[in-house]
Amino acid sequence: MQVAISQPGIIFGGRIKVLLGLTEAMNRRGIEPVWLTKHMPGEVEVIKAKYKTAAEFSVHVLPEPKFWFPDEWSLVLFNKKVSSWCKTNGIDILFNSSNTVKGFSGFPRMVSYVHYPREARALSSLGDIHTPGSEPDFLSKRYIYKRLTRLFYRLGDVARNHCILCNSEFTKEAFFDVYGDLDLQSPVEVIYPFCSQNEIRSSGRSMPAVATLGRICSAKRQLEQVKIGAELDDLKLWIMGHASETNPYYIRVQEAAKQAGDHVEVFANLPYDTVQENLRQCRYFLHTNINEPFGITTVEAILNGSLPIVHNSGGQKEVVCFDELRYDNLDEIPHILRKLESSEKSRNAMLTALQNHVLANFTQNIFDNKADDFLARILEPAV
Repeated sequence: MQVAISQPGIIFGGRIKVLLGLTEAMNRRGIEPVWLTKHMPGEVEVIKAKYKTAAEFSVHVLPEPKFWFPDEWSLVLFNKKVSSWCKTNGIDILFNSSNTVKGFSGFPRMVSYVHYPREARALSSLGDIHTPGSEPDFLSKRYIYKRLTRLFYRLGDVARNHCILCNSEFTKEAFFDVYGDLDLQSPVEVIYPFCSQNEIRSSGRSMPAVATLGRICSAKRQLEQVKIGAELDDLKLWIMGHASETNPYYIRVQEAAKQAGDHVEVFANLPYDTVQENLRQCRYFLHTNINEPFGITTVEAILNGSLPIVHNSGGQKEVVCFDELRYDNLDEIPHILRKLESSEKSRNAMLTALQNHVLANFTQNIFDNKADDFLARILEPAV
């Protein structure tokens, strides 16, 4: 059986971990898929070494169009190119990870793993789902482009033979908000992303410190994190994440951290093992993204013994089940931390409950079992 996995751009992060997990599940069934993409951050072995995976797959890079197109149109054109390549090369089933189902009309068998539907972003009344309080500039190119994209995404539908997987109940709800009740051959399912470790690895020596982890960009709100850290005289703040050293936002975060004082530090592009060790040392983990579709970094922090404080929105509510650990406004965070500092017993009780919740829902063993079950159902009819 010939299987392809489509991912427009291979960028290090949670999405690639999910694709590697699905690839390993396919390998267990004797299938070595081909990944289709527009660009690669190095050779296959670079990806495998970074994520410490034994997944076997090949990569085929499809050339980008000669002319510039807006992001959404470029993505759908890529999907059409993927569909054509798969038909020409005898692919039996295509797994799509582009976050849109547009552009695949006529392909016989498809599965889409949706991290958050691009259609939902375009059709949302918010200027940006991650900055809901921002006022849209009705004369800006971005707003005009979004209006045109809405018309574009209202065209077409989802074929009945298209299987849909979502990374959270939050994403699943957003998918139905866009497409309504669909007459699909199989129901829309949730298979949560996974944390690579299947056990608790707390160090037992937590420091009075707060860790953050995520790609360093405006959507992750590291500048706001620095401002919070400046108010936490009794707690250190460690900001960790992927970043290009020439990225203007990363440079601004570095400068702001220097002005905030010695107890705020920024660590970019740390090795995976170092990140995990830092999480084990920190007492708390802070997540500041709004409407995060899932948030695997919070899961990693919990298993490493850090108590999370997250925004009261998105898929984070499925990970962090205590109201006391969720906030609506950034101004609440210092108060939450001070209250937690006053009761070690309460902290430990919530952390233990969260670790049990994570072990029951978000580990690699759980993902592997669900992926194996799904593939058994979806692949056997095509054998």
